[in-house]
Amino acid sequence: MLLFCLAVHKKIALFILLLLLLGVRAEAKVALDPSVIGVGARVFGMGRAFVAAPGGPDSVFLNPASLTELPQWGATSMFSKLIGETDYILLGGGRPYDFGTLGIGYISASIGGIQNAHRDPITGVITLDAGTISYYNNITYLTYANKIYKDLSAGANLKLYSQGFSGGGDTASGYDMDLGLTYKPFDYLTVGFLQRNFLPSSMGGKISWKSGTEESLATSSRLGLNYNLGDINVNLDYELYPTQSTRPGLLKMGAEWWLAPTFALRAGSDQDPLETNLTAGISFLFSGFQFDYAYHQFGSLSSTTTHAFSFTYGIFREKEEKKYINVMQPEDKTTLFEDMVTVEGLVLPEVAKLESNGKEVRLEGRGAFHYMQPLELGKNPILLSVYDAQEKKLEEKKLRVLRLSEFEDVSAGYWARVPISILAMEKVVSGYPDGSFRPEGNVTRAEICSMLMKIRSTVVSRPSPVKFKDVPKKHWAASYIAQAVSQGAVKGYPDKTFKPNGLISRAEGVAMIARFSKFAEPTVLEAPFPDVPGRFWAAKEILAARENGLLKYLEGKYFEPNQKLTRAEVAEILSRTEIIGYKASELLNFDRGY
Repeated sequence: MLLFCLAVHKKIALFILLLLLLGVRAEAKVALDPSVIGVGARVFGMGRAFVAAPGGPDSVFLNPASLTELPQWGATSMFSKLIGETDYILLGGGRPYDFGTLGIGYISASIGGIQNAHRDPITGVITLDAGTISYYNNITYLTYANKIYKDLSAGANLKLYSQGFSGGGDTASGYDMDLGLTYKPFDYLTVGFLQRNFLPSSMGGKISWKSGTEESLATSSRLGLNYNLGDINVNLDYELYPTQSTRPGLLKMGAEWWLAPTFALRAGSDQDPLETNLTAGISFLFSGFQFDYAYHQFGSLSSTTTHAFSFTYGIFREKEEKKYINVMQPEDKTTLFEDMVTVEGLVLPEVAKLESNGKEVRLEGRGAFHYMQPLELGKNPILLSVYDAQEKKLEEKKLRVLRLSEFEDVSAGYWARVPISILAMEKVVSGYPDGSFRPEGNVTRAEICSMLMKIRSTVVSRPSPVKFKDVPKKHWAASYIAQAVSQGAVKGYPDKTFKPNGLISRAEGVAMIARFSKFAEPTVLEAPFPDVPGRFWAAKEILAARENGLLKYLEGKYFEPNQKLTRAEVAEILSRTEIIGYKASELLNFDRGY
């Protein structure tokens, strides 16, 4: 019935022309999808380049991942008379919660006054019936978005379709989903991706008519960029159709310029399979309420000119302080192991002088700067100050850089690199004269006594009062061993020996550290690991260490109690003890000490 009515009524024919221009094929078995239009007047005036555009309440219909930018609840609406014939209504909004941002939306595209008709199947003669009918095509959106990393957000739309003809005509329903991502590598650049209608028909991504006909929903992949220059946003999108190899890729471009905090101009270029159309728009913003108007002409015919109007609440654009300096590297809150860091970036033309920690830095051509900043072990504040020609300070920017100890044989990706560095900075462990740490090397009984006592800093340099046949008074670790024994962390052997050079097993080392930490004995004794039964001699100490978070690196693994403990393992375990754990958290805290 749908194709028959299309053949006899110019109103739906114009609607299909519009969808063709926007990238949806009006052919058998492919459903008409009004979501390709549903973008709101804000980005309609920017050539429909929206996948990385700044987020707002209309992001439900754009890129659901952008909803994470909503500072509070917001709602939007749009009305348009597409190509002068189709009533198009858009309603939606979102609200942030602790667990993410939720959104809801609704799109309605409808055409009334369609002449009803029937076709004789034998003669092929079309006869117009009395009265008219209406065609509707609606979508309901349910959206969820959340940040999955510091600068990476993801979102998804569940879209419920409903379409058909009034007056007892055929009706249809179906559903599909969109997936969106946004990534912000720099303050001025956002990358966006949208996979529209990604469910295959086998998983329900289709429209099913009551008459038995099934239509698929066209899928598309869109990648975009947003470049922010303060009051100016420039958007660029490229859209592909992965399941339709004959379809060309489409380029969308648009720009937005806020001439004042309450007024913006927009312009764009919207490419479709037949030609490229220019767009334009304006916005007025007052107390969180924004009015948008957009102009879009599909083709050269005046009858295809479209005007769109949006009304949105939840947009608060405060006048931002002008940024005179843009640092490209390093990022604020950076952890490094090198003794130097490259600092580079750009300053605005108004800047005549740049200082770094009080020392002037030479400015290169076009306001670029590039220099090497020495770093001390620990916290390094880098204070960048810019001045105009009259020595007036224009802006100040602080970078927080943490430098940790480095060993030549502890690679950048080594699992215990940070704990090793922290313990070295606390002088609990040390490297070898050749600059190595030998993280996979084993640990002696004398060495672990030294490490434990250095944590408490209670060692005195007097001969050991504990008499061990194999620990002479001049032994380098005599005082450490004496202290460790007196505090109950370690014990000697029945034959009055200590075996200071003996290599400790994982069970022995964890037991020593648990006794040193004075953990309360576990109230319920259970097997702490699959290969450590409850009757094992060190089961209580191992269980206490696990319950107090010292054995995180062994979660989901076997304990292997007889395996020799490595220097890296000792550093990891000790870094989680109460004393070192507190110092480590303070060292890694970028909000204090800079």
